[in-house]
Order: sequence, then structure tokens, then C-alpha cells
Amino acid sequence: MALTDVGVWALVSCYLGLLVAGVTGYFIASFGPGMGLADTYGITGGDSAFGGAALGVVSLLAMLGLVSIFVGGAIRSRRKDGAPRAA
Repeated sequence: MALTDVGVWALVSCYLGLLVAGVTGYFIASFGPGMGLADTYGITGGDSAFGGAALGVVSLLAMLGLVSIFVGGAIRSRRKDGAPRAA
């Protein structure tokens, strides 16, 4: 098996993980400037751009996708191990 021979679900999980991590990076990158604006001008400093909300929604959907992939993998491995199937 080659180093680059990765299954489809593992690759999809990696991409979904990157999308989930995007919202954390966005928060870390925007917190300092937002707080600086809030302290200087007496405003909220919150994100009012559409991109922040869109990234949050995409990250949430990616997290749901990751959970469904992991649950599906657990169910598949349990069935493969010989557990009885529900009728």
C-alpha cells in the first residue's frame, strides 16, 4: 500500500476537518482587531460581514458531516465484526 493510497472517506474527513477548523482560525484572526476597534471607538467590534456567518454555517454542516461519517463507520465496523443485524 502506497503512502498516498488513502480511502475516500478518510480524504473526505480530512477536508471536512479543515472546514471545521476554519471557524476557529477566523475567530483567532479577527478577535484582536475587533477588540482593538471596540476599545478605540466604543463600538461592539463584532463581525457584521456575511462571510463570518457563512463560514459558521459551513463549519457547522461540516461538523455534522464528520459526525455522520464516524457514526456510519462505527456501524459498518460493528456489522463487519459479526454483530446481528436488526430485521
